[in-house]
Amino acid sequence: MGFLKSITRPISKVLDKIIPNEIKPALPYMAAFAPFMMGPQSGIMGSSMLRRALTSGAFNLGSQLAQEGSEGEFNPLSVLLASGTGAMTSPDAPGFFEGMQKGPTGADQFGNISVPYSDTGIMSSISDAVGKGGQTAAKFLIEQGKVLRPDETPLTMTNALTAGALPVTQATADLAMADARLALRDYEDQMAADESTSLIDDDGRRRAIRAAMEASNHLESTILDTLAALGLKQGGIVGLKHGGQLVKRGPGRPGYAGDYSWAKKQYLIDLQDGLIPSDTTFSEWLENNAPDPDHDKIYAKGGRINKEGGGVASVLPKGKEADYRGGGVIPVGSRERADDVPARLSKNEFVMTADAVRAAGGGSINKGAKRMYNLMHNLEARV
Repeated sequence: MGFLKSITRPISKVLDKIIPNEIKPALPYMAAFAPFMMGPQSGIMGSSMLRRALTSGAFNLGSQLAQEGSEGEFNPLSVLLASGTGAMTSPDAPGFFEGMQKGPTGADQFGNISVPYSDTGIMSSISDAVGKGGQTAAKFLIEQGKVLRPDETPLTMTNALTAGALPVTQATADLAMADARLALRDYEDQMAADESTSLIDDDGRRRAIRAAMEASNHLESTILDTLAALGLKQGGIVGLKHGGQLVKRGPGRPGYAGDYSWAKKQYLIDLQDGLIPSDTTFSEWLENNAPDPDHDKIYAKGGRINKEGGGVASVLPKGKEADYRGGGVIPVGSRERADDVPARLSKNEFVMTADAVRAAGGGSINKGAKRMYNLMHNLEARV
């Protein structure tokens, strides 16, 4: 892959510069729809299976390399899928796969000599199965192309959804992967700039990727699929390793373990998300957020909470309350408007609804929470 990247990285840099950022997100969709929209006899695609495979694969590869911040990475499986789709939309494809199917068992007559033949071997059976499946798939894709091209097949809601399913799915996956890779690179670059590369871990990677993909309005299923493809399947909304509420305790209390590794990670996360003023030092943060030695769990003060396998914690530990006297987004509970989170509030404080937080973030709870925190800190500084 290193050799291929040495070739694709320069191509990616050129495409990144010459293609406007505004149209880059549309490129995966244009590439995915190309073999259908251009038709089986299109000049640029041609009609042969090989030519259509190479052209479709090249379109897909180019759309991946052109994405913002690409360093030459691409998904080879997506390129292969695009090439296969292009080949299958060729008018020659059904006949090609038909030729792989079994012929009749019998004998060929060569002059006075009869030569028996039989297509009953294991390889013949495999070839026959591939041929039948390939012929059916090729005919299906060719028909879907007729639906997507103007004036060939009457367009209805039903056949439009069926015909567009494959190209939309592939393009969405490619775009999601591009967003995830960019978020991952930004996270690692930021950690390097803060001289905190030793604190880079999979939780931080998942958090950065999820935040970026939610801001881009990717579906939860797409986010989880992308995390899995990058080897970060545990996923979910991440935060403190053990979840829960941080209790205000000084680091000098007897029995404090003195292990700051989790604290440094959470401190950097809070800075990154704007949950604390940018000039807050680690010592100041730790003074207010050191763990209580009398408890074996760490409970979170606001912010997101990790849950094994993804998602957020649905309830608080028995007998615990969420201390939000200092403000903060509430990530726990069974669902919005359920009113099932016991929380400490004080006179003259004001609580925003989940809809208001989502609207502040343009549809993203994460982005809305960050803006709410920034607003709260700015207003508190005026008092």
